[in-house]
Amino acid sequence: MASASGHARRQAYSTRVAQVCAWMLVALACLGTLLVPAPAGADQNPPNCNQNNLALDIGRDKLIVRNGDTINYTISASNLDSPQGPACNLTGTTFVFVAPATDGTPNGARTVLRSVVDFPAGTTRTVLGTVPYVVAVNPGVTDTVAEAASTGTLHDAPVNHLAQVVKTLGSTVTQPHTTLSASVTLTGTAPPYTAEYTYVERNDSTTPAPMVSVTVTDDQCAPITYVSGDRDNDHILQPGEAWVFTCKKTITKAGAFISHVGAGGVDVADGRAAPPESATVTTNIASTVRGAFVLPVTGSSVPLAPLGAIGVVLIGAGFLVSRRGRLRSRRS
Repeated sequence: MASASGHARRQAYSTRVAQVCAWMLVALACLGTLLVPAPAGADQNPPNCNQNNLALDIGRDKLIVRNGDTINYTISASNLDSPQGPACNLTGTTFVFVAPATDGTPNGARTVLRSVVDFPAGTTRTVLGTVPYVVAVNPGVTDTVAEAASTGTLHDAPVNHLAQVVKTLGSTVTQPHTTLSASVTLTGTAPPYTAEYTYVERNDSTTPAPMVSVTVTDDQCAPITYVSGDRDNDHILQPGEAWVFTCKKTITKAGAFISHVGAGGVDVADGRAAPPESATVTTNIASTVRGAFVLPVTGSSVPLAPLGAIGVVLIGAGFLVSRRGRLRSRRS
């Protein structure tokens, strides 16, 4: 009996020991699960960091531009501790520059400056690249905007997060433009004739581009005199204004007189000369016939109206009388 009871006690003890061991194994397994590190790359790094301190900068070398000008953009970044706390690491970071589109918005050509790179905490200011952009915007666009952007993984917690920074920068666009027109009026019924030239310089810029130092030149006539058009008398050719200039010249001989006219001014916005304008005016005076001065023949820019109907009749009648007199002298 004693032997049987002892065996039963030993068997019960063994069973309990096995159960305790099993429970311990389960406990260790659970504890091991809690202590297993996060998957590689998912961590708070450096330990105890608590800031997304990525600083992205974009700069340019020109403030006011025109179509055809080149702007050089410089993009840089840093990842430093701040008074608020230590910076966290970034990995897989891509930096991109986006040029202005023709409408001035940052939707033009994209340039990848750095692709999928680490940008750890403590990185001082680093120039990522300098990108030239040739200004090419539509008429009327007054602002051209570029963009710098970065996208990466921020190691700020056991679960990482997406980190994005976008910066934009604009430049003022000026598009100065003028239109020059020139004409000539010929007066007189006999030599010498008077040619009066009229020039109109109109500011038809598509952006606000007032102009100063406006000049008109003509290689066939001087001096040129301002007449009208400066509505507020500020000596500035404002958008929408048309300034009128005149010049008179005496013509005493036959020939073709071609005036090469030029006009220009300085854009107030950027202090640079506006694109020059030019025009051509032709006045044709026919040669004499046996000492008689023939009716002037003018180019398309010169109307015959100033001679008047009486002048045309007188010149024509004089020519006929002269011819009949010569015929009678021959018959006699």
